[in-house]
Order: sequence, then structure tokens, then C-alpha cells
Amino acid sequence: AGKVAFAELVGRIILLATTVLAIYFKFSFLEIMLTIVASSLAQFWMLLRFTAKEIDLKFIIDVQIWKRIMGKTWPIALSVIFTTIYFKGDAIILSLTRGYADVGIYGAAYKILEVLITVPILFMGLVLPYLSRSFAQKDTRAFNKAMQKAWDALCLITLPMVVGTIVLARPIMMIIAGEGYNDSAAVLRILIIASGIIFLGSLFTHAIVAVNQQKYMIKYYAIAAVLAVILYILYIPTYTYYAAACVTVLAEALIAIAAFVKVKQTAHFKLSLNIFFKALILSLIMGAILYLLQSLYILILIPVGIVVYSGLILITNTHYSVYENNRTNQ
Repeated sequence: AGKVAFAELVGRIILLATTVLAIYFKFSFLEIMLTIVASSLAQFWMLLRFTAKEIDLKFIIDVQIWKRIMGKTWPIALSVIFTTIYFKGDAIILSLTRGYADVGIYGAAYKILEVLITVPILFMGLVLPYLSRSFAQKDTRAFNKAMQKAWDALCLITLPMVVGTIVLARPIMMIIAGEGYNDSAAVLRILIIASGIIFLGSLFTHAIVAVNQQKYMIKYYAIAAVLAVILYILYIPTYTYYAAACVTVLAEALIAIAAFVKVKQTAHFKLSLNIFFKALILSLIMGAILYLLQSLYILILIPVGIVVYSGLILITNTHYSVYENNRTNQ
């Protein structure tokens, strides 16, 4: 662990030094990217040297392993391509059919979605090994338990995020983008629903990999991409960024539902919705309180919302209900 930390420290120092040089010598964008590559290469080289002292490392070409990896990952790669089409198509068509002002209004809100959706990806990256192992071992109880735990956690995070953002969309956009982006608040209210769907749906889109049904989802990603592009072309010229945001919600809902249905058919898991409805009610109460206090500064409102929601969880013993759900699935 110490050697890993040392290698990372060296990489960070190199990145800091090259960043200072970039500022002083006014590097171009490409040169700045090369400084990031240089720091990563330095860290990689040090880790490689440390590892080579512990184990005998040899680089070999194993075609059979390559085939096995490609066989499992090509459906995911294809799905990512289709996802990119409907995920980025809205901004492209918006730029072609509307002015740059509309692109800026939409892009300001969309950046928040892009940042937020990294959370469920990181979270499910931790859960996926447990799902894969329990499914491979045909351990239904362990699979159900992991699914329920992940679902409860995602519900407790997602619902207050969605409700809070809908209530505070305007001050959020004001502090992030400034006075000229008031219209972005309405877009954010729509896109946060898409974010919520992505958060909850990430459980099923990752579980698809655990149950080895990656190929099944390709057609749905393709349908979502084609449908989204058609709807973008039809409605963005008239309804601008509102159409783009609504179609994004539709595409994400299609993917989440398709993944849920297939995982359900394959793994026959059972999910309790107890925490979902409790989190929804508590989030609505939190949202009502934030609405009444919205004259306060946003940097005060966000901590207030967190404290109120956390307090409601403790008062209603929702955290105990999570424990009960998991015990039921054991």
C-alpha cells in the first residue's frame, strides 16, 4: 500500500509541476493533455517496477484469453456506441437547428447530469463483483441480498437528489452558470428526472453483465438511439432544449425498463419497494421544507436539506427498515 501511495504521490507531483509549466509557458490544449499523460505514465512505470520486484512479470500474447475477453465485451462496446449516439445526439442536433444560445442553456444543465451519473457507475462498480459471483455460484439468496442492498442505497440517494434539485433548480443554475442561464433551471428539472432513472436503472444495467445477458441489451440500446435521434430531429427545431431533455428521459427509461425485465426473467430476483416509498415520502417532506425556505442562500439550503432528510430517516427508523429488508433476503 505504501508503494502504491508513493507512486501516486510522484504522479501528482509531476502533474503539479507540469501544470505550473503549462501556465507559465501558456501551453496549448494538446500540450496540457500531454502533461496529464506524462504524469500517468510515470505513475504506471513506478507501479510496474514495484510489482516486478514481487512477482515475475512477463508480457505474452494469449490469443485464447483475447478471444474470451472480446466475446464478453463486444456487446458492451456496441451498447456504449449506441448510448453515445442518444446521449450526445441532442446537443449536436440542437446546435444544427437552433442558435448557440439554446445550446449554451441546454449544455449548462446537461453538465450537471454528466457529473451526477458518475456516482451510480462508481457505486455499481463495487456491487457488480458480488452480483457476478453469487449468480455464477447460483446462490439466489446472496444475489437477492446484494440486489436489495444496492436498490435501497440507490433509492435513499436518488429520490432526495431528484426532489431537492427540482425545488432548487433555479438557485442551483444561478450559482453554477450565472444570471444569463435562468432558462436552464427548467431544463435541469427535466434532466434530473433522467438522472434519477439512470441512478436507479444502473442497478439493472450492471446486473445485466452479472447475468451474462449483454447481447440481449444491444437491440434496446439501438432502438433507444434510433428513436432518440428521430425524436430529436422532429421536435428540437420547435421545442428546443425542452424536447431534447424530454427525449433523454424517454431513452433512459426505455433502457432501465428493458434491463429490469431481462434481469428479472433471468435471475428471478425479488425487490422490496418499502424503502423506495419511504424515501419518496421523506424526500417530498424535505422538498416542501426547502420550498418554504427557498429565499435563503443556496449554500445554506443544501445543508439544511441534508440535515432534514437525514433527521427524517432517523425519526422514522428508515435505516432500520433497510436492515429488515436485507435480513428478509438472507
